[in-house]
Amino acid sequence: MVRGAVERLPAEMYLRESPLAHVNGALRDFAAEAAKGAADPLDSMHRLMTALNETIAFHPDEKDAAGSPAEAFALTRGRARDFAHIFIACARFLGVPARFISGYRGSPLGNLDSQFLRARSFLEKSDIRFQGGINEDLAATAVWGSQQAELRGEGKFDGVFGMWYGKGPGVDRTGDVFRHANLAGTSKHGGVLALMGDDHTAESSTTAHQSEYHFIDVMVPILNPAGVQE
Repeated sequence: MVRGAVERLPAEMYLRESPLAHVNGALRDFAAEAAKGAADPLDSMHRLMTALNETIAFHPDEKDAAGSPAEAFALTRGRARDFAHIFIACARFLGVPARFISGYRGSPLGNLDSQFLRARSFLEKSDIRFQGGINEDLAATAVWGSQQAELRGEGKFDGVFGMWYGKGPGVDRTGDVFRHANLAGTSKHGGVLALMGDDHTAESSTTAHQSEYHFIDVMVPILNPAGVQE
C-alpha cells in the first residue's frame, strides 16, 4: 500500500477490468470470502494475499501458462505473474485500485535501499528522502533534478545533496545522464555522489564490470574509499 504519493491518474484507472484483471464468478466468491470481516482496506488486502497463498501453489517453472486470472485460479497453481494477476483482479473487484510495479534492486548494493527504508522515520525528520527509481537512468535523472531546482531558483532549500547507486549494468545504461548532469553541474550548496557497486567477478551479473573507466569517460572525479566507514 502506497501512502502520500502524488497520483496523477484517477483511481478509476486502476479499478477497471482488463484481460489480465478480469474476475469471473469463482474469483468474486474467493475475494469476497477472503476479505470477510476485514477491519479496513489494508486488512482486506492482507487477508486476500494470505488466502491466495493458501489456495494457489507456486510453480515457478509452470509450463501451462494461464492466459487470465480466472484460468490460473482454476489450475490452482501458477507462476509469480499469475499470483500478481489474480491479486490485482480480486483487489479491483473489492474496490481497491491496484496496479503492478516491477523492478530490480540488484546487488552488490541490494541492501542499501532496505536500510534506507527501515530508517525512513528517522531520515524524514532531517529532510532526507529515499526515492526508489524504476530504473537506474531515471533514478539518476531524478538526482540531477535535485540540483537543477536550486540552479533555476525553484528549490525549497539552500541546496540538496543527492546520492545515486547502482552496479555495472546500471552505470552502463546511465551514461547519457551522467555526462549531461556532470556538464550541467550542481547547485552552489548542493552536490551528488554516485555509488558504483561493481561485480568484478560476475557473481550476480551477466558480465564483469570495472566502472571507473566509464566515469573517466564522462569526466566525473572518482573516489576509492578504503573501507565502509569512508
